Parts: sequence; structure tokens; C-alpha cells
Amino acid sequence: MIRSMTSFVSRSIKSDKLKGRLNLKTLNHRYFDWNFHGPEWPELELELRSLVQEYIHRGRVEVSLELATTEAADWEVMIEEGLVQKMGEICQQLEKNLGQKLSLNAEIFFKIPQLITIKRKELDPQTRAWLKDIFQQVLEKAIEQREREGRKLAASLRRSAARLEKSLKWIKKYVSQEEASWREKLRLKLKSILGPEPVNEKRLEEEVAYLLIKGDIKEEIERIEAHLTSLKEILASEDQEPKGRQIDFLAQELLREVSTLAAKSLSLDVVKESLRMKAEIEAIRQQSQNIE
Repeated sequence: MIRSMTSFVSRSIKSDKLKGRLNLKTLNHRYFDWNFHGPEWPELELELRSLVQEYIHRGRVEVSLELATTEAADWEVMIEEGLVQKMGEICQQLEKNLGQKLSLNAEIFFKIPQLITIKRKELDPQTRAWLKDIFQQVLEKAIEQREREGRKLAASLRRSAARLEKSLKWIKKYVSQEEASWREKLRLKLKSILGPEPVNEKRLEEEVAYLLIKGDIKEEIERIEAHLTSLKEILASEDQEPKGRQIDFLAQELLREVSTLAAKSLSLDVVKESLRMKAEIEAIRQQSQNIE
């Protein structure tokens, strides 16, 4: 199955204790890349990541979990009492040295990051299960988007493969007629050189054989046909394995064979058709960058 690597799903979250929004975005990436923005709940993040990796094998996954709690009991506020005591001792020493009373307020204490730590309490099992269920629903919608876009990409790739097959069919037909064409061209050229002298048929056949060996592209044609068959098999496959890298590799191989074919061919018409094929293959390579 062909899947795109792009999707975006957003959903609001609301319960008796929590409210907020969950955003899930997937983007193109060579490998699986996880990026999580949300409360520091390591266990929940690990579970969400594992859940995603069951469905997504390649691409960047960005998860944004914005939550606000409605109960004060959901927060932990910890004060470094040793630091408070130390600051008190320093203040007393300063008062003694300056000979005047220092004024301290709560705002000063909150400006010292080492003094007060504020964080959410760990989730209870019931709330964590509830959040995971919501995430599962959002993930399934993202997968649906990726599959829907993947079907469009697969259709586009099939059209490209069909155009390549059409070009290759034309080249094969042209090559089959090339021997007779070159024999006639050489005969006319020798006649123009020799004038009334008779053409040496043996020499003519040797020259034709040399040109045909030099410009033989049958092996390249066979390999291109094999690669196109592999591409169609990948596009028809219904398994869940990522296909993007396979398609990219085949496109590189196709490009190499078509470039060799163009370099070896003795026909300008074949070279022109090869250039059209290279443009089509480059389009396939670009499409493969969007496929998981």
C-alpha cells in the first residue's frame, strides 16, 4: 500500500479535570523522527511514541499536547527549604552589615528558578488511558489522510510508468528497424565516395555490424523493462511495508539505464525520446520523496 508522509489532525480535549487541544502533524523525512511538545509525562510520551510506530515507519511525527488542569490538586509545588534557609542567613548578615532592615516579598522568591519547582502530577491510570484513546482516534484519522493521499500518488506513478512503457515500446520498434536503416545510409555514403565503382558488400556488412554493435541498446531496454515491472508490482502491493525508498531506488536505476541508452544510441530520435523518459523518471523520484 502506498502512503503519503503528510497529514494533519487537530482535536479539542475536555474532561472534568483537563481541557486543551491535541495536534498531530506528519511530514516528509528520510527516517522515523519523533517530536513531542507537551507536559513532562515521560511514561505517556513513551506509550504514544510506541503506538505511532505501530502504524508509521518513516517520516517526521510532530505531536503537540496542550493541556490545562481545572483542579489545584493536579499540581505539585516544591520549595528548596535548604536554599530558603541559606538566603535567610545571608539576609540577616546583610542587615547586620548595613544596619538596616531589608524588605523581602514573595515575588523575589519566584524569580529564583532554583528555589521553587512547579510541575504537574503524574497522570492516574484512568486519565492516561483516556488520553491514549483520544490519541488513537487522532492517529487513525492521520493514517486515513496518508492513505488517501497515497492513492493519489500511486495513480500518478502508474501514469508515469505507462508513459515510460510507451516510450520504450517506441524505442524497441525503432531499434528493430535500425539495421536496415544504417545499411542503406552506409550504401548511399559509399556510393557518393566511390562514384561509379561498385560497393564492396563485404565491407558494407562489416561497417553495419560495427555500428550496430557499438550502438546496441538491447540490454538497457531489457533492464528498463524489468525495473518498470518491479515498479508496477510495488504499486500493486497491499502490504504495510514502506515503499518510498524502494521506488526511489528503482527511479535511480531507471535513470542510469536510460542515460546509458541515450549515450550508446546512434539515433538522434532515440536520444530525444530518452530525454523525455529521463524527465518522467525525475518526476517519479520527486514523488517518491512524499511516500512513506
